[in-house]
Amino acid sequence: MNINDMIMRIPLEKNISYQITFSLLILKRLADNENHYDINFKLLWINLVKLNTKEERKKYFINVYLPTLQSTQISQNIDLLFRNFHIPFLSIDDKTLSMFIDTVETSSEENIIKFILNIKEEYQLGFVKTLDEEIQENIAKLLNIKNNDKVLDLNLESSNFLSLLKPYSSDNIGFIQNQQTLLLRFLELLLNNDKNTNLVLSNPLHSYSDKLDCSFDAIFTIPVFAQRLQKKEYDLDFPIESSISHNLYIQKALNSLKKDGKCAFIIPDGFLTQLNKETINLRKLILDKLICIINLGTIFKPMMGVKVSLFILKNDNYNDDILMLNYKNDREFPIKKFTSFTEKFMNCNYDLKKINLNDIEDQLLVNKEEISNNQFIIDFNRYQPLEDFITETENPFTLTNTIQENTEKIMNRVAEIKNNLNYLHKIKSDIKPYQIEDFAQLIQGKPLPKCNIQNGEISYVNISDITKCKDDYIYTSETQISEQFAYENGLIIVEPNSILLSVRGTIGKVIITKKKVVISPTLIAIKIDTSKVSTYFIYQWFLSNREYLESNATGSTIPSLNMSFFKNLKIELPSKEIQKKIESYQDDLNIVKNSLSILEEANQDLSKSIFKQFY
Repeated sequence: MNINDMIMRIPLEKNISYQITFSLLILKRLADNENHYDINFKLLWINLVKLNTKEERKKYFINVYLPTLQSTQISQNIDLLFRNFHIPFLSIDDKTLSMFIDTVETSSEENIIKFILNIKEEYQLGFVKTLDEEIQENIAKLLNIKNNDKVLDLNLESSNFLSLLKPYSSDNIGFIQNQQTLLLRFLELLLNNDKNTNLVLSNPLHSYSDKLDCSFDAIFTIPVFAQRLQKKEYDLDFPIESSISHNLYIQKALNSLKKDGKCAFIIPDGFLTQLNKETINLRKLILDKLICIINLGTIFKPMMGVKVSLFILKNDNYNDDILMLNYKNDREFPIKKFTSFTEKFMNCNYDLKKINLNDIEDQLLVNKEEISNNQFIIDFNRYQPLEDFITETENPFTLTNTIQENTEKIMNRVAEIKNNLNYLHKIKSDIKPYQIEDFAQLIQGKPLPKCNIQNGEISYVNISDITKCKDDYIYTSETQISEQFAYENGLIIVEPNSILLSVRGTIGKVIITKKKVVISPTLIAIKIDTSKVSTYFIYQWFLSNREYLESNATGSTIPSLNMSFFKNLKIELPSKEIQKKIESYQDDLNIVKNSLSILEEANQDLSKSIFKQFY
């Protein structure tokens, strides 16, 4: 049985199962590599596994194994790990513990790596976000890390960067702020036979002039993005007054570098162009040290919808220009193109005059004086020549033929819908009134807390997100939070195939959820009992009755629909057969809608194409 199958069979909360699994995998890995520390991990593990009964195993683990670990001061990492190591094991029975032990004992290194990848992509143990190892490996090469370099990662919540440095360096330090993440990151270090990296369970922003010796050769960080921090959450000694989390991380990174040290960090693209005083001053601070900016696009897993950029800086930078690369327009991140650039960049040794720009796609070389004269804006598009924005358009005769063909397709599809409607009118069915509570559960959303928001994999949806949708379903939103954060703050999590309806401010916007989301207080979720009615039919009812909903809103300043309105709301419904028949038109209607959108774009292209005939 592999690890994931075992966890699925055990009736435990997933976060507890993951904690137990990671803990045992660490003990097993320490037993396999007993030379890591002086304690005899191998003997402890052998004694545990060879016990015959489940009761003996549990008793030995609780009364002998754990006390031995917690009473031995071996290293900083081990002390951190075993401080609360016993907690998840107290809540499981003898049989379950024994099943965990047997599964871990028989798991190969390949299975463990697959398990870790599964965790990163499907279940977030309090992570802010994750990044592909291949991208991180390229970043390590861009930093040109040598064997004797001291490396610092200011936020190991978001990366396993330090565990990838075994070929380069092992004298490293990383900050972790979450006990659960500590288990995963330490296991990754063990899998790479790294025994020298020290993990610090602390907030790196609590002290600007850290107790560390502030002399690192290389620093990497993926900061917590765009949180407004309270003053108690960071040191007030930062030279540029700030409360935005990633602006503080940047200053912390630069303060920790050696005179010739290198730094890489990933932050949201908003930083490139924002014109508030805080961000402008920070861009001004980094300009002299800045060598390269790479627009990466939406690279994080789970998909956050936030476009980010990678910055490469050097303390003793002598370049008068900044090299900018733009990958964010690619449908998928071009890892081969990024790897190719990395190899070329490594050969120039941070001297941009030595790099052959003709061999690099999607690049600009921008003079720093031009940037300083432009409010220190460092966005690729701001400096891109006008001719680069001019795209080729098809011949106008070709475009008119395309428009004609698509128009014929739409007319054929509409004719098919008309035939189906004629059939529908022939079906006799009684229409009966129902109260909405007869077939649905309604719940109103809650506001997002103003601070300490944990980014994650679940969309926090409001009215503006619904407005941007071009079809009947919502897939993502601008704000992404973690499921754990939603539960901790009592936010409303809505399951897939639920209806969202705006009830405050803008009344009557409606959409269907394609996946799990969290909703704002401007929305209500309508969870349909599909054994009674069709979700799509009810969605269409609300879509068709927006004016009725608006007329029933109350409030002179901000119109609202309260829950008592919905308790009294009656909807006349045909039989389930008719509802399903109408739902069957969904694909046809969406094809017409999408085809009309394509025609609109083609019409715009035709206008451009006709105009360009003069040039």
